[in-house]
Amino acid sequence: MLLSRMRIRIRINIGLIFALTLACVCLTAVFIPDKLNTGFDFTGGSEVLLRAPPEASARDVDYCVSIIKRRLSGSGITEPAVRADGDGRIIVRLGEYPLSADTSDILSMRAYLSFGVFDDNGDILVILDSAFVTGARYAQSTADTPGGQSRHYVIVKFNENGRKILSDATRMMVMAYPDLTMEKAQLTGDLRRNFAVLLDGGVISYPYVDAAVNSGEVAISGFSREQALRLELLINTGAMPVDLSIEDSYMTGPGIGDKFASLGFYSILTSLSLASILILFIYRVPGLVGIFATALSLSLSLALAVALDITITLSTAFGFALSLGLSFDFLIRINESIKEEIIEGKPVKPFFVKGFSTGAKRVAGAGLPLVLIALALAFCAEGSARSFAIGFSMSFIPVLLFSIVYNGFALLYMTNSGLLDKPAVSGWKAVKL
Repeated sequence: MLLSRMRIRIRINIGLIFALTLACVCLTAVFIPDKLNTGFDFTGGSEVLLRAPPEASARDVDYCVSIIKRRLSGSGITEPAVRADGDGRIIVRLGEYPLSADTSDILSMRAYLSFGVFDDNGDILVILDSAFVTGARYAQSTADTPGGQSRHYVIVKFNENGRKILSDATRMMVMAYPDLTMEKAQLTGDLRRNFAVLLDGGVISYPYVDAAVNSGEVAISGFSREQALRLELLINTGAMPVDLSIEDSYMTGPGIGDKFASLGFYSILTSLSLASILILFIYRVPGLVGIFATALSLSLSLALAVALDITITLSTAFGFALSLGLSFDFLIRINESIKEEIIEGKPVKPFFVKGFSTGAKRVAGAGLPLVLIALALAFCAEGSARSFAIGFSMSFIPVLLFSIVYNGFALLYMTNSGLLDKPAVSGWKAVKL
């Protein structure tokens, strides 16, 4: 009697678990899709036409294309389409609506750095340029600001030749004007002990030099955090070989069209539905548990995409679809491993744990290398390969987790209740000794 009541309680708990899972999936289906950040493939965006000067060579234009791609990727714009269109034209497609001023600067700014010293007339004598720069990094400090407010810096680093030129120039400034203190320079406007930093010919900073700079680095301040990060990106992606101008900017429709997007969605939905029916036919209740695990992992993946503001492109969607397909493969591996351990005429429970443990190890062994590869691509690759890796890793990790944890707890609970003792319910045909 006591055992019967315990089994009833377990089955009620199983029903609650399924109800909660179904509620989570339904809430995701209702609230998440409208909040997804879809890219150019699905929603369209801005198309920008850039023009190089007539004297620019084809090599210069191709180099500009590669720099623009790096800049857009570094600024978080997913899968921008950038191509040379002949006659010095570059076409850029962005999933941004409309084109922002920051993005416009990233596309057209040459970002040519130069550095110099002020002469007695206040004119700038350039002594270093972008050819000596090896990179930049963002930093912030509150040490020298009133009220503890952050001051944002971009620290520019020079190569060995640049370091020597910088060291010699700043040492000469200190030796030539020893009595020109910072207070006196600010009061009189005398800039002979200030080091000029120019971007595309315009002065963006002129820090006072209080000692010779031997480190090979110059700290540029006076920016907001966003401006400093943008300058860091521009320096690290390199200067354009020629000036580009924005000739036109207009809005365009989805890259793959509404018809093909809908067709792809329904094709994936049909495939998953047929696979689910087949799984239910073969594995019955355990198959239903696996389908619930897949649905729950998809819900978590979509919630992560919204929380992390991931742009969903066609490549990202392919990553999602592949991970969902692999979830069915994991379901089959686990159930087949359980079937291998069950003996006809014997209770299921003593053999379930061993079978599930074997299946879980197989799933983890197959899944973990894929996770590592996807994460490596997500951090190292660019363009559509990176978008695919982000979509795959973001959906595959929950798939791997729920395939083992959710399946394991739910099936163990069902086994304890005696619900899976009958092959007609479990689909686990026992082995005859």
